[in-house]
Amino acid sequence: MNVLIASYSCIDNNSGYQIVELAKGLRDHGVGVSIAVPKLLNAGSPNHSDGIPILHFADVLSGRAEIPKVDILHAWTPRENVRRFVTSYLLHHSAWLVVHLEDNEDIIRDRFLDDLEQSTIPSGLSCPLASRWLLEVADGVTVIAPALLEFVPPGKPATSLLPIIDFSFFSEPSQLVKTSLHANGQFTVGYFGNVSAVNFEDFQMLCEAIRLLNREGHLTVLLKTGTICPTLRSEFQAGEDLPLRDLGFVARDQIPSLLAEADVCVQPGNTDDFNSYRLPSKIPEILAVGTPLITGICNLGQTLKDRKAAVVIDHMTPRNLADAILQIRSDAAAAQEVSNRGVTLARNLFSSEAISNDLLQFYKSLPKGRTLEQTALFNTAAQSLINKLERETPDPVAEGLV
Repeated sequence: MNVLIASYSCIDNNSGYQIVELAKGLRDHGVGVSIAVPKLLNAGSPNHSDGIPILHFADVLSGRAEIPKVDILHAWTPRENVRRFVTSYLLHHSAWLVVHLEDNEDIIRDRFLDDLEQSTIPSGLSCPLASRWLLEVADGVTVIAPALLEFVPPGKPATSLLPIIDFSFFSEPSQLVKTSLHANGQFTVGYFGNVSAVNFEDFQMLCEAIRLLNREGHLTVLLKTGTICPTLRSEFQAGEDLPLRDLGFVARDQIPSLLAEADVCVQPGNTDDFNSYRLPSKIPEILAVGTPLITGICNLGQTLKDRKAAVVIDHMTPRNLADAILQIRSDAAAAQEVSNRGVTLARNLFSSEAISNDLLQFYKSLPKGRTLEQTALFNTAAQSLINKLERETPDPVAEGLV
């Protein structure tokens, strides 16, 4: 079996890392795997990640890419550049189509776009109509969070697809290392991730909790990595009541040690139309490293609460978040128990062997793949995709076609 995974971006981001780990897991089961992207990290030179070929959309569509016949085309989200690539590919090749959902695409689009009526949707977002057509055409759907099943058309085969963690990379530090990391006596709260329009309010809630702690005499430092959207940075102010180590973008190989450096990590947020439909990428990594985690009840929260593998807040506010941080700070033994259970849960949930094997069995259960024109004979969504592609004149650079 040969699988081609089509990503909406290059592989140096959270989704890309998940795709590579999945590809490696499938390869370990004897599957031939390649990844197609709209932009290569090293233009003009061979691209591989851990031996997995990384191919440019344009090379795949032109036939220049040396890949075997594709049995499974796995579209990593129904975003516009993936939708156009998948439609173009399936016009000329028969394959099973599987679509992966990792977010509530409608909410992300609505929070990023000022003009919701604009006719042209940016390549990195999904079109409300075309994304649904793609799901109608798909032979199967994978979802990162159970709530996303509500977007799957009735009767469509679907399965859970959690991220795979490389436990040799995200591993628990030795006690000696852990002690040296915390030798400065400061209590450090870690937040690792970008801040944008979709999660700015959650991040602000964390900042307010840190301010409360410092105003009450509990010296607490916020350790942050990732970018802050330039249009929002003016609304975010650090100061004496918000001691901040803002490292910005850091190389991926630094992340495990930074996760371990934090005394506690926080994934802020409550159950809503954004948080309920995703699995924040840092949650599995934090659990694997063994740093205590505080999070909300949304997405993986209920499982974490049931297993006592994190401090889970049913409805998070700055006040009860600050109290949860104090709870971790004041009881090292209990915090260690939470960490130990988190590591155990991570190794059960995010195992490469189990996840890749389950996905392979799902692939094998799908009906025979077809070209899009063959599907259009009995599926109006397929014809709608073809018609839309014929009407479009996409930016060749943005679409990865040059």
